[in-house]
Amino acid sequence: MPFFAGSVACSVILTSFFNDARGSILLAMLFHFQMNNPLWPDAQPYDMYVYIAAAVIIVWLNRGSLFSEAGAVTEVIPTHSAIGKG
Repeated sequence: MPFFAGSVACSVILTSFFNDARGSILLAMLFHFQMNNPLWPDAQPYDMYVYIAAAVIIVWLNRGSLFSEAGAVTEVIPTHSAIGKG
């Protein structure tokens, strides 16, 4: 159960990183790399509760942008008109 709840929490955190970076995957990639290769080598299942707490805080602070399309990145690959060529 901690792994499942932590996975959901990490997806919330990664979504927030992705949206705040305006579609860049760099922050999300670095966070995911840290999840796969933790800075602390003795990662335990209860460490996921830290991610759950962080996700709750992120949702509370960004509730206006996370629950609306206004703050979301809706186009991952820009079209020619978005780049200014068309």
